[in-house]
Amino acid sequence: MPELTIISDPQISQLSIKVCAVFKAALNQLAEQNKFVVGAWPGGRSLLKFFPGICKVFCELEKEVLNSQQFFQVDERVYTEFNREILEQNFFSEMREKKIISESQIHYFPTNEGPVEGVRSYTKLLESFGLRFNYAMLGAGGPHVLNADGTILKSDCHVAGVFANHPSSEPHQAPFYYYYDSPKPPPGRVTATNSLLARSEWSFLFIMGEEKREVLKEFLDENIDLARSPIKIALEAKNCILVTDLKV
Repeated sequence: MPELTIISDPQISQLSIKVCAVFKAALNQLAEQNKFVVGAWPGGRSLLKFFPGICKVFCELEKEVLNSQQFFQVDERVYTEFNREILEQNFFSEMREKKIISESQIHYFPTNEGPVEGVRSYTKLLESFGLRFNYAMLGAGGPHVLNADGTILKSDCHVAGVFANHPSSEPHQAPFYYYYDSPKPPPGRVTATNSLLARSEWSFLFIMGEEKREVLKEFLDENIDLARSPIKIALEAKNCILVTDLKV
């Protein structure tokens, strides 16, 4: 059965220390079990406050463990640099500048190719490392916009680029899926699918900020299913770590 561990603290500094300790232990465990440790990273802003602590974790890894790390994107805005910009300016660039990791360990979705070709080549690249994520860092989207009767007017509660009441959340055998009708702008997106995310050994789900209190409530409500709240895909991983600054 998948395991859920909840790490919560209203103080971001303390929350980061707690999360990073678990993350470091997970990386070392994964390195013992695998030749490569493949991580999937989101392009949104959920992890920004944790990047300094996470960089420190990588600095403290043994060289052999550090060299085994391979970094992929869990989602991308097709034909834009939005996701890449956040990762570059706040995470990967710092790790390269400090010579923590090399350029060859970072694998961006190939936006210089068409979406179909990009999905194909990204899948082939991931296949060379085992066609699965050993861990996935996931940021939860905002709450649904509801009608007065509680039904969904506008779907959200997304994770990666997987939205409720949208083809992106339907079963896909392929590890990646792209589309041009995103419920939130921009319309063009590519995402890891539920089938790929569910095979992760570890998932770290970040639900941060008062505006996401309803999202946290949905995630913890056992009566709400994956179809309504795609964030629940995090629970499919063998080990699910919920990270939040909200009271649970």
